[in-house]
Amino acid sequence: MPESQLFERAPARAERTIPLDSAPRSGYSLIMSDIRERSPLSDNTIRRWRRTAYSRLRFELEGIAFARENGLAPEDWAQHLWDHGAQEWMGQERPSVGEYVRKEGEAFETLYPAVRFELHEGPGESAEIVFLKGTCLGGWGRDQWGLAHSLGLSKGHVCRYCRRACQLWTTQLGLSGAPEPQTDGTCRYVVRKGH
Repeated sequence: MPESQLFERAPARAERTIPLDSAPRSGYSLIMSDIRERSPLSDNTIRRWRRTAYSRLRFELEGIAFARENGLAPEDWAQHLWDHGAQEWMGQERPSVGEYVRKEGEAFETLYPAVRFELHEGPGESAEIVFLKGTCLGGWGRDQWGLAHSLGLSKGHVCRYCRRACQLWTTQLGLSGAPEPQTDGTCRYVVRKGH
């Protein structure tokens, strides 16, 4: 490639808006299809994105393992990390339940591309994120809990951390909610207005 072309600006791509509505959807499939449409290197991009997400998960789980090795419960570690910052992240002090759940959905799509979930906005001031069977914020893939186990953690340790982190985060925004694993293998994160 000639040197003069090395620093040419790439043509602007048309922005595409995907409306977030109250219908159940798979956020993961939307974001992954968008990547495939815009990038001829999508397979490599997807692999790097998944590797980064896995590294982030490992870093977070290593934090829980470190805390446990030093006599702290998973909830204590969550308290240390998640008891501040939610209002700055949201950009407002008291978002509606729908605003919060949609923003969390976007964050999960970015930080955890292999996690499959659906958003449901209920009547009134409630909404939920349902993590589908075999995926959640604490693990995914053929051996969902393999990474946690390799660090000396059980599913229970990870769930306790996740539950407390979400309680702390939503409370800062005038909301309440925490993920709860279900017997069918899903995990339901119900968010409501108020404490």
